[in-house]
Amino acid sequence: MNHAKQIHAHALRCGAHHETYLVLDLLLRIPNLQYAHRLLDSLVNPPSTFLYNKLLRAYSVSSVNYQVCLSIFSSMLRNRSVHRPTFIPSPF
Repeated sequence: MNHAKQIHAHALRCGAHHETYLVLDLLLRIPNLQYAHRLLDSLVNPPSTFLYNKLLRAYSVSSVNYQVCLSIFSSMLRNRSVHRPTFIPSPF
């Protein structure tokens, strides 16, 4: 968790915190996905479909319970600003 907070703090100091994709991409490379998930949930603007899919992919290859992935997918469907998927995203 400490590495995730350091990356997030560095992005804030450098002014890159507006680059949501960059910050989330870096955070998803860290084994603790909960911090990245909280960051995505805390965004002022609703996350894009792309960001949801990045988070889903990271969780799908981790050893986390599948119900977490289903919960994120349900959140994505409830978010009216994202495109409704026409297919199930591949974890590969």
